Amino acid sequence: ARSPCALAARIRTPVIFFQGRQDQVVVPEQTNAMVQALRRAGAAVAVHWFDEGHGFRNPDNQACVLETLYRFYQKAGRKTHARQENLS
Repeated sequence: ARSPCALAARIRTPVIFFQGRQDQVVVPEQTNAMVQALRRAGAAVAVHWFDEGHGFRNPDNQACVLETLYRFYQKAGRKTHARQENLS
């Protein structure tokens, strides 16, 4: 299957989406479908919506994306580190 939704059950890592409500390249329905498929599969998913199109040009939104990604990676990194310690 070509749709990523068909492979959602294989994803085991946390996933984060940043989506523009006016995006005409990756339409919001595609993101919603992937988020729902990942949630059905039990994946940890976060989605953040912005009132923009494809690619965020508003500096406040750009800062929000960077800050949110930083926190996301910090959290994901702690979980990965804890798993590695448990395997030792």
